Amino acid sequence: WNTYEKPAIIGETGWDHTYYEPSMPGYQALYHNALWVSLANGTAMTPFWWAYSGLLNDNIITNQIRSISRFTKEIPFSKLTHVSKIDTISGGKNSFAITSDQMIFGWVADPVTDVTGDTISIILKNTYRPKNSTVSKYKVRIYHTWRGAFLAESEAIVIDGNKLSFSIPTLKTQGGHGNYIGQDAAFILEPMR
Repeated sequence: WNTYEKPAIIGETGWDHTYYEPSMPGYQALYHNALWVSLANGTAMTPFWWAYSGLLNDNIITNQIRSISRFTKEIPFSKLTHVSKIDTISGGKNSFAITSDQMIFGWVADPVTDVTGDTISIILKNTYRPKNSTVSKYKVRIYHTWRGAFLAESEAIVIDGNKLSFSIPTLKTQGGHGNYIGQDAAFILEPMR
């Protein structure tokens, strides 16, 4: 990203280049993670999965593509200005984000446990500041990547001029149904004007 400065396209991934075979439970997670990490790292498109066949069916493909599509519909890619990768981000085992003048979006994952309750911290190079104010606020939208839906919104305040932190929610059982965030979550942060 830092030296190439051109859109990257991952033309071939999957199948023979994976640890899991398509019928194994880990294969769907592998496909899911490839989609999300590519988006949050600034590639020009999601990777082309080089294994579409009877073994790789709609059970694996369709729901994952639908979920990432719902998320990316909220990002006006052609209107973003001053786009760059965020270098200083922490939370989960792996975290990635892209910033622009209009918004920040990213993905956090912890393949060992989960991201429930994790605090994501970002050091911003440029922050939006309302007139006559020393505090910047962002609207935080956490996205449940497996469910394909945004969760409740919150606000985050920039402190010390460039530090922004927010937490991944801890979801509780509701109405006898499981309600678990899982091993990853995506997010969109929008400056509050």
